[in-house]
Amino acid sequence: MSLLSPDIRIALTPEWVAVGTSRLYREARVEEGSDALYTLAELLGSLKLKGRARVVLSHEMARVWLLPAPPVRLKTDEMKGWISAYLARHFGIATDGWQLAWQPAPPGQPVFAGAIDVGWLAAMNQVLKDKGVKPVAVEPWLVTVSHRLRNKLGKGAAWLALAEPGRITLARFEGGAFRGLRSSRIVDDPAETLAAMVGRESLLANIDDHSPIMLEAVQVQANWRDKSGLDVRQPNPMQSGLASMM
Repeated sequence: MSLLSPDIRIALTPEWVAVGTSRLYREARVEEGSDALYTLAELLGSLKLKGRARVVLSHEMARVWLLPAPPVRLKTDEMKGWISAYLARHFGIATDGWQLAWQPAPPGQPVFAGAIDVGWLAAMNQVLKDKGVKPVAVEPWLVTVSHRLRNKLGKGAAWLALAEPGRITLARFEGGAFRGLRSSRIVDDPAETLAAMVGRESLLANIDDHSPIMLEAVQVQANWRDKSGLDVRQPNPMQSGLASMM
């Protein structure tokens, strides 16, 4: 492990919490009537871990979008305003009270953006501080996995699907860059939902893409290949729980 790498890895979903280091891995289910932050505090307290941490959030907690390129080059403050205005105008989403973040993109290229509720983020930071943990990165699951699989996603065209209870997030890549992104509630069978999402995104992009789909799934079981009819590949099929989020 690099001296600059976080000592602790944390994964959070509304129903499960996981904490890991190079030597241990623990999960805890969020009890009915409780929440993920309380469960995180209990887990960190029982493990007595202190140090720097990377926190990965499910897409029930961190929302993500791929926005079209702004019409002109924008400064940081201008980009924040443009993203807020675009989300409000096209999706009816008010970003007041959200922490916005985005990845810089070359002129004319789509912009990957995400948002976390400011109040929730402050509460999480306080939980970590109280336990002697300093977050050096807080990011959506999609960011973590796309970095880990960049060698697989950077060759030609590829799809990346992330499945969690109740939701699938699907991204399309070309040459390692985001070219499409959709996050949707699961309707009935997860594999059928994935197939419908791939079909819709292919239609919107006017492509006939039969590239393999890299799939990461946490707490979701499905007959992915047979039910979807797609070339679904799971890079970490043996991992269980929230391990693949880390």
